[in-house]
Amino acid sequence: MKKFFLVLLLSLPMQLWAETQTISVQEVHQALISEQGIKGTLVDVRTPEEFAAGHIPGAINIPHKDIEAHLATLSPLEKEGLILFCRSGKRAGYAIEKLKDAGMSNLTHMEGDMKAWFAAELPIETP
Repeated sequence: MKKFFLVLLLSLPMQLWAETQTISVQEVHQALISEQGIKGTLVDVRTPEEFAAGHIPGAINIPHKDIEAHLATLSPLEKEGLILFCRSGKRAGYAIEKLKDAGMSNLTHMEGDMKAWFAAELPIETP
């Protein structure tokens, strides 16, 4: 019985992912370089140090641990959409869960996160 509840508990984040829209790094890059630009706000939920080491042009940095403290900032941006990512997906999932708990729904996860962005050798900004 304990094993059943553990499996159920561990599967909850996967269910949240299943309900979240996704976008590929190539789609994000194409939107950034197109005349129309990206629809929505890119939200990098990595640490400030990771963000400073290289981030997607135009992205804002709100570390996943601080996401709830920035609901007032993110709420008006959600109308156009929020595209969340981290290094590999775990922290983005946490941030998406917290934003959904706050009633936000126009959320998209960038598939592959920054690992995929770096692997594709797409452009980054540094301070």
